[in-house]
Order: sequence, then C-alpha cells, then structure tokens
Amino acid sequence: MNKYFKIIISLAFVLVFFSCERNTKFYNSLYYQGKEEKNVKLLKKGFEKADPFFSELCAIELCNMLPKQKAVDLAKKAINLYPESGKMWELYVSLLYEQRDYENLISWVEGKQL
Repeated sequence: MNKYFKIIISLAFVLVFFSCERNTKFYNSLYYQGKEEKNVKLLKKGFEKADPFFSELCAIELCNMLPKQKAVDLAKKAINLYPESGKMWELYVSLLYEQRDYENLISWVEGKQL
C-alpha cells in the first residue's frame, strides 16, 4: 500500500506541476526585461503570451530591432492578432512605407477601406 501511495502522490504532483501556467504578469514583465536587455527572444515570448497591451508593446520593440522584412512580417501577424489596434495598423503601414513597398501599401489600405 505504501508503494502505491507514493506512486499516486508522484503522479498527482507531476499533473499539478505541468498543468499550471505561468502568470500573465511574468509574460508582461518580459517586455521591460527584453527592452532593457535588447533581447529578441524575450520580446518574442512576450509578444506571443503577454496581455494584449504588453504584446503590442513587444511587437513595436521587436519591429525596431529586427531586419525590415522580418519586422513587416511580425507587424502583419500583430495586425491579425489585434485588428482593432490603431498602433498595429500604424506600425504595419509605416514599415511598408519605410521599405518603399508602395504597391503592397496601397493594395493593403484599399483592401481595408479606411
């Protein structure tokens, strides 16, 4: 009986440990840490898992750090995640303008019918 009890307790511990998610405060703090350390990996994780406000801030910081084409791709992904966010629209449009990708800029804006 003692052996089965240990097995059950061990399994319960493993289930509890793996079922717990990290607190969103942890992911929100990745924005500050990633910005301070200029760490792209932390900012990417923050973009993926933080609250929308901090996720958008991570996207803006990442777009300033990444090569322009990757920044455009990230901004497009951010727009798909947060279509109501004016910050993400502005970021995407400004990146297209900086790249002088006027054709995509015009077709994208016409498609959204501002």
